[in-house]
Amino acid sequence: MLPRKPRKRLVRALRGVTPRLGVARDWDVFAAWLESAGAPALLLAKARVERANARRRARQALGSRAWAKAVVQARALRAGQSTASLKEFAASAIDRAHSKALKEARGIDWRDAAQRHAVRVRLKRLRYTCDFLAHGFPPRRVAGYIGNLKRLQDILGGLNDIRVGSELFSELEADGGPVRRKLASREAALLRRLAPAWRAFEGRPPFWEPRERTLRRAAT
Repeated sequence: MLPRKPRKRLVRALRGVTPRLGVARDWDVFAAWLESAGAPALLLAKARVERANARRRARQALGSRAWAKAVVQARALRAGQSTASLKEFAASAIDRAHSKALKEARGIDWRDAAQRHAVRVRLKRLRYTCDFLAHGFPPRRVAGYIGNLKRLQDILGGLNDIRVGSELFSELEADGGPVRRKLASREAALLRRLAPAWRAFEGRPPFWEPRERTLRRAAT
């Protein structure tokens, strides 16, 4: 919706901050998981130190002049002109995000963490698009679609947290054998749910009018 140049400036500013926020979030999730799993005191203490450091770096990023300038610029942005109605714009945007998610998952091996992550990113973008633009469509159909999408996101999010947790174990130079085994058990359980959840989402009829159907109608 935004003009190209201002949009690119805003994206650059966001990319300067989001990595630090992402690291802080990863340590938050990991430390909380260690607490709930009854991890050894020494391992938990190390994780809490890393979490505090990550939070400090995140606060520094959000308190920087570069970020303050980006916020001011973002508030001044105005959407470009369009001849499409809001509903037409919404249907086009949602359909585009939905199609990209389906394409990303085509022929996927769900055991491959990198492939799962790519699908997860597409689904997050689809979910945000729906959250902003789906309000003009039949509520019951929207709720069913979002319900399937959310269940899929929860599974993929849990698997991503496990992947990140395994990497953070390495950063702590800790074995954590029993806790790692719990992570592996949780991962196996989520993987068993993933393919059925994807099939349920993929088979859900769209609540918007797909672009192909709109083009066919216009041609006739």
